[in-house]
Amino acid sequence: VTLKACQIAAAKVNSVDSRTAEMMYFGSQSIENSLSHAVGCKFLDIGLDPMGMCPEIYLDGAKQFCHDVCAFKRLFQHTTSSEGPMERAVAASRLMSLDESPLTALRNALCALISSDTGSEASFISDFAADSRLLEEAESMLDAKGFGSLALEEAVSIMNRRC
Repeated sequence: VTLKACQIAAAKVNSVDSRTAEMMYFGSQSIENSLSHAVGCKFLDIGLDPMGMCPEIYLDGAKQFCHDVCAFKRLFQHTTSSEGPMERAVAASRLMSLDESPLTALRNALCALISSDTGSEASFISDFAADSRLLEEAESMLDAKGFGSLALEEAVSIMNRRC
């Protein structure tokens, strides 16, 4: 409802005097940006699971989550933020919902960089942290696949939780 009201106010900007128009436009954009940020943060919390509440990610649920996140992203398509929490939530949901083959290929490519059988997630991440060149290469891989807005630790956490 609030988002719709903001969009209506922004649409009426041309029909009022310039000072009122500027205030209406700024006010509606500010509210939309705040809503996008808040909703994006909540989706990001779900996707990244910082509290450990979702130890496993199932593909069907991940696909539904991705659909929902993308639907909200479309609602906020007019916000000014380009790399905010909503965009990171979209990247996280897309990674969560990757089919098994591309997900395995990405994970194997990251593992091949450090020639590891990936003992634990912490040791895997520490291998990248110890060598900035490897970290840069891993981040480039994520960026090339469209997940560049996620940190390597976040992407690895999502890949490790997928069932």
